[in-house]
Amino acid sequence: MRLTTVHCVPRGLHLPSWCITLRGLKHPLRRIGARGEGRWQRISWDEALDTIADRLNQIRLALGPESIALGYGTGRNYEAYLYRFANLFGTPNVITAGHMCYGPRIAATSITCGRLPVCDYENNPACIMVWGSNVV
Repeated sequence: MRLTTVHCVPRGLHLPSWCITLRGLKHPLRRIGARGEGRWQRISWDEALDTIADRLNQIRLALGPESIALGYGTGRNYEAYLYRFANLFGTPNVITAGHMCYGPRIAATSITCGRLPVCDYENNPACIMVWGSNVV
């Protein structure tokens, strides 16, 4: 019997190849035609940013700045910029990781698992078995 070496490559090492793929978006696109038709037109970055800014300004004028909510998840390093943008735009509505991630996670695991939410390992259990879920 001959032993063979199994090479295990962590997922993170493949991340650059996922980001630099021929199928990935390389330029901003604008949908032409009806939603779902899959028809797109390449536009410049300036045009894309102007389109987004114009749409946000239209919403602010029509519905007020408080009609816009901004959000970010856990581990993002642009929090200060997001709050600055929200302040300049005039909206107090910033949804943090606690609103979108931590709070719902605790609520869902409490409902599903009872008093010991699996996701936080509060009591350092010796063994946790979960099917069909990446607890981390």
